[in-house]
Order: sequence, then C-alpha cells, then structure tokens
Amino acid sequence: IDNDTTAVNHLLHIATLLFSSNPDSSMTYSTKAIVLAEKINFNKGLGYAYKNLGLAHYYKGEYSDVLIYWKKSLAIFEEIDHKPGISNLLNNLGAVYQTKGDDPKALDYFIKSLKIGRKIKDSSRTGTAYLNIGTVYSNQKNTYGEAFEAYLKSKEIFKNIEYDEGVGTACINMAELYLKTNQPNLALLELSDAIDAFKKSGTNLSISYNLMGLAHAELGDLNKAERYQLNAIL
Repeated sequence: IDNDTTAVNHLLHIATLLFSSNPDSSMTYSTKAIVLAEKINFNKGLGYAYKNLGLAHYYKGEYSDVLIYWKKSLAIFEEIDHKPGISNLLNNLGAVYQTKGDDPKALDYFIKSLKIGRKIKDSSRTGTAYLNIGTVYSNQKNTYGEAFEAYLKSKEIFKNIEYDEGVGTACINMAELYLKTNQPNLALLELSDAIDAFKKSGTNLSISYNLMGLAHAELGDLNKAERYQLNAIL
C-alpha cells in the first residue's frame, strides 16, 4: 500500500505541474489518481485528486464542474478532519462563487476558511482568507472600511511569514481602494511598499507602475504620471 500511496502522490504531482499549461492532461492524471486512491482507500490522496481535477476545470473556465469536484474534495477532507485541506477548499470555493458574482456566498466560504486557518495557526491560509474577504468588501462602498481592515491584516500576516508576493498584492488592493476614495497620497505609500515587495518576489511591476501613474495624475503631477505609465508598458 505504501508503494500505491506513493504512486497516487506522484500522479497528483504531475497533475499539479500541468494545470495551466495542459489542463486536459492534468485531468487525465487526476482521474488516474482518483481510481487508485479509491482502490486502496487513501482518502487524503482522494481529496487532493478531486481538488486537482477541479483546478484543471478552473483553468478552462468550467465553473460548474469545478464546484462539483471541489465540493467532493471538501466532503472528503471534512470526513477525515484534514483541516488544512478544509480551509484550502473553502477558500477555493469562495473564489469560484466570487467569479460567478455571488459575493454573499463567496464571503461565507472565505470567513469559514479564515476561522479554520486561525484555529490551526496556518498563517498562509489566514492571510489569503483576509485578502479574499477584502476583495468582496471592496465591491460595495458601504463596506470599504471592512475591506481596508481585512487587507491590513493580510499585509501584516504575509509580512510576518515573509511572503512578499502576498504583501505586494495586499498593498495593491489597498492602493486601488485609496484611489477609489480619492486618497492618492495614501495610495502612493501602499504602492511604494508593493513595488518593494514585488521586487523581492520577482513579480511583474506593470500594475504597480500603472497605479503609480494614476495616483500622480490625480495629484496633478503629469510628468511623473507619464513616466510611470511608460514604465508600466515597457
């Protein structure tokens, strides 16, 4: 059975490598993992196989299928009480509902993911959940305050675990919100932090430069605005 569990994990690893570049092949490997995991009653592997199958469908934009497989994955993780998997799937399901425009349902999943992430002291999951909660609250003017609060918590958590890409993303989201609320000076502070973080993580800076340009334009500094906009394109 040890060899079989290794085989399942190997199939899952291959499926993971192929999500974005070749989702159809990724599905084939995930399906093989499902068959083998069921045969040997390897429930944790089965949960991740359904998760991977859902991810391949996600990359193809087939959200109805995604929901089917991720709900199966979540049910398996809940059955074996695999909390990291539960928190992860709740977060993923929230993202699907958000893409489908169902913000209340998305928020419900993100908050559940957050509670479990905090319970098991998983900083990565907790930071991601706060980030996603912020994106839902950013959609309504009357919840901008809650959005800022969530983004700040996310930024702090990611800073503590030195996850630079997460820090940069939280800063970008806050900067966009500051621009929406006509606070370009505060946006510039967050964008400066975002650029520092993204340089460390090797993330593309075009969005940061574009927003820098918008903030300077709002402040009336058109020379700086133009320079940043050009950097965004280059």
